[in-house]
Amino acid sequence: MQQFLSVALNSLLAAGLYATMAYGLAVIYGVMRIINLAHAGVMMLGAYVTYALFTRFALDPFLGLVVIGRYSCYSASGSFCRMPPTSSGRATRSRS
Repeated sequence: MQQFLSVALNSLLAAGLYATMAYGLAVIYGVMRIINLAHAGVMMLGAYVTYALFTRFALDPFLGLVVIGRYSCYSASGSFCRMPPTSSGRATRSRS
């Protein structure tokens, strides 16, 4: 019975993760009309780093998610450049 509950809980958690990824892809496609599959790679990188922190440093996985979340926010804000607005108020890509 214990094994059944463990398998059922893990299945529900995996289904929730897949549903979250699917919702993210649907929102991105609905807004931009572009299928962007890079989110799955970033999610898997975060999961791997969380697992590595857990196995090497015995860091709680939920605390590892907080650490990885903060790091990803800081790295994402530094990697995206802001585009200056044009006279119409819309941001466009600079041509240089």
